[in-house]
Amino acid sequence: MSADTNLINATSIPSSTLDDDALKEAKALLKLARKRMKKLGFRLSQEPKRAIEERIETLSTAVEDNDQATLRAVLLSLDELVDEHLTDRKSPLREYGDLIVIAILVAFFLRSCVIEAFKIPSGSMLPTMEIGDHIFVNKIIYGMRIPFTDKKIFDSRIPERGEVIVFINPCTPNKDYIKRVVALPGDTVEVRCERVFINGKALPIELADPKCSHWNYDDMALHPWTEETCSLYRESNGDTTYNVMYDPDRPNKDRRRAAGERVPTTTFNEDFPSVHGVPDCSSHNDPRSPEQRLKSRGRIETSNPERNEMSGPCAPKRRYVVPEGHV
Repeated sequence: MSADTNLINATSIPSSTLDDDALKEAKALLKLARKRMKKLGFRLSQEPKRAIEERIETLSTAVEDNDQATLRAVLLSLDELVDEHLTDRKSPLREYGDLIVIAILVAFFLRSCVIEAFKIPSGSMLPTMEIGDHIFVNKIIYGMRIPFTDKKIFDSRIPERGEVIVFINPCTPNKDYIKRVVALPGDTVEVRCERVFINGKALPIELADPKCSHWNYDDMALHPWTEETCSLYRESNGDTTYNVMYDPDRPNKDRRRAAGERVPTTTFNEDFPSVHGVPDCSSHNDPRSPEQRLKSRGRIETSNPERNEMSGPCAPKRRYVVPEGHV
């Protein structure tokens, strides 16, 4: 494109349009300069502070009087001064510090309300979870709590049968426990001859491996890691099916019971009283109020004697009733 063409294009723009643009730019710059002076002016020395204030005053007068010549002359110099002295530039150290603080706050929020990492300390959840496994727990699935309190912002749903949950045992509030949910509020729970009964019905179970083995850990023993034998079963509760381990003689005892033989059991002794109180922890360890403790205990009651799925040691005797609001 030739120089003549450039000249024609430039001169074809009405001067009134250029004046309006300069006026808008001047008003925007004045607003910015005053805001920056209010926020950052205390950091300036006398000379640049006085220079900026003088140009703000001159430009403000030029805008009021529509003095285009003065406006154009002052506009650029004020813009340069604002950019040089009134820009809140952070040092690299401060920028890194801000990023670290933000990352810590985000991690704290996620750990408190959304997701948290745990390490499995014992073999109580074998074979679903092994000793030393690292897991992530969804903390928002049942609702959100205010960090460091028991107050919930909202509830979403309660745990379902068969789900694995992490919770705090009131008797040892400094420890986290991980267990599988067996029963829901109002359900009855019985254990007879190593079978779990929910609301009078045995959980479906089938033998998967009569000769399994697993490693167990005892930190009090001279040789903490030991290999133990077991029998592996598949159990179902609700919509969940999972593996459970029993002693290696369990398949043999099941066969003997199926043949009508009386097999001794330590689950419920016939000499046991029919109704017992629910165990409770000592009050000095329990952070709950007396009312909360009483509500959470549930009750043990005598089972319906008409339920005769099993006889002798395996007959219905007593059952635990899960209290409302608990699992």
